[in-house]
Amino acid sequence: MGENVTFKEMAKRLGLDPTTIRRLIERFGAELGITVQKGRANTSNAKWTHYLTQEDADRLASFYEARHTRTEDPSAEEPF
Repeated sequence: MGENVTFKEMAKRLGLDPTTIRRLIERFGAELGITVQKGRANTSNAKWTHYLTQEDADRLASFYEARHTRTEDPSAEEPF
């Protein structure tokens, strides 16, 4: 069984807010085959949290990065 990734960790990985991760999963999760898990966090207070499997997290990251990578067009850059 792989490692679990919380929405907060996923947000940090992609440089986004955890709410944006939740919205991405709501919008594209079924299309990508992503399943949200719910469990207790590994903290002293053990709050309930939502998380993804490592495979689902990688799939979401690949999807997001493919949609949001900047094309390397030199004419698009502004001069300093």
